Amino acid sequence: MADAGGPEGAIGGAAAPGGPPHTRLSAAWTGVVIGVVLLVLLLIFFVQNTHTTRIEFLGARGQVPVAVAMLGAAVVGALAVLAVGLGRTLQLRRAARASRRQAAPSPSGEPPPQP
Repeated sequence: MADAGGPEGAIGGAAAPGGPPHTRLSAAWTGVVIGVVLLVLLLIFFVQNTHTTRIEFLGARGQVPVAVAMLGAAVVGALAVLAVGLGRTLQLRRAARASRRQAAPSPSGEPPPQP
């Protein structure tokens, strides 16, 4: 059985000088702690922003708590950034695929034509 602190579980393969090695488990715990702290901060934000505000958008009207309105705006903004990032990623993948095809030798063994 492999030791959890051994090289198999190390991230990046290097230990901090004078300390235990960084393992996947320690990275997971760090992520959990950061997630819990962010969740507590979000909960505090919701509790402190319970006042309602009037929202009008494309003819729709309603009243929602300020925290919900701000969270909704953040989600819409994140989705917009995700869409742009996804489009750019797809564009780069297509360019890389075309570059690999152009650089690959032809089945007859001749080098690819130079542009």
